[in-house]
Amino acid sequence: MDHLVSVIMPAYNYGRYIGEAIGSVLSQTYDNLEIVVVDDGSTDNTCEVVGGFIGKLKRKVRYYYQKNKGPGAARNFAIKEARGEYLAFLDADDLWLPDKLKLQMEMFAGNPDIGFIHTNYKLFNAEGEIVNYRFGITSLSQLSGNIFPYLLRENIINGSTIIARKALLIEAGGFAEEYLSEDYILWLKMARKSKAGYIRDPLIKCRKHLDNKRDIAVIYASVRRVIDKIISEYPEIKDDPECRVSLRYREAKICYEIGYAYFLKKQMRQARSSLCVSIKNKFTPTAFKYFLLTFIDPVIIGRVMAHRKA
Repeated sequence: MDHLVSVIMPAYNYGRYIGEAIGSVLSQTYDNLEIVVVDDGSTDNTCEVVGGFIGKLKRKVRYYYQKNKGPGAARNFAIKEARGEYLAFLDADDLWLPDKLKLQMEMFAGNPDIGFIHTNYKLFNAEGEIVNYRFGITSLSQLSGNIFPYLLRENIINGSTIIARKALLIEAGGFAEEYLSEDYILWLKMARKSKAGYIRDPLIKCRKHLDNKRDIAVIYASVRRVIDKIISEYPEIKDDPECRVSLRYREAKICYEIGYAYFLKKQMRQARSSLCVSIKNKFTPTAFKYFLLTFIDPVIIGRVMAHRKA
């Protein structure tokens, strides 16, 4: 008998996309599934769109509404309501290809030691054109099995690709709602406790939004918080040679990205401080270039950059 898969879908003002996302789940070749939508305080027509599916498929689609608390809280609520032994996640603006669940459940059946499975994915733009494949050249050894050391180095998991045993998710503590990178910290904890499976074929279409104005410095500061939390929970990783290399690389990358973000804001003192750490860890020669540029008058830099764009 096929195991029930609960598909967790948080939603916030994505009424224009969520119908297509739900449709991609209902088109799966693996049929034993339920969809648990948690509306995180939407003010658009999300409720009406989901309601159209519930009217036809009460046993397949369930809808819950909560005041806006963030995607981590929405996912945790859905996990509690989920009836399935396996949990899959899909953002309300992304799409699954038809064989996604079927291939992942077949991998679970043949590999009882695997706790979660992620896949390759495609990025597509507003016109529906594919603009990128995420893992074109990354080694499979870094994406499956014990992926914890490489996951420290880079968040290689897209949340809309993942499916996990519910027991593992609960053991790992669910999503850390107090963190901006609440999904990353959960993937790290799961990877510390279990082997990962990976499917090379891109089974997800992820929507690339051009209006993304998130503060890069804030994002990477949140990543640093995650890494610090993981080190505090698993201090033994500091003695693991592979993890040490990954931690050094991660810190260098964080400092480079934060430094570059400050550079673009013309906050040269802060940029210099972060870039200096990145240079010490030999992340990229570009860090040294921007470090030197921090000593030049920002007005002159602005004029040069404007001239290059002209």
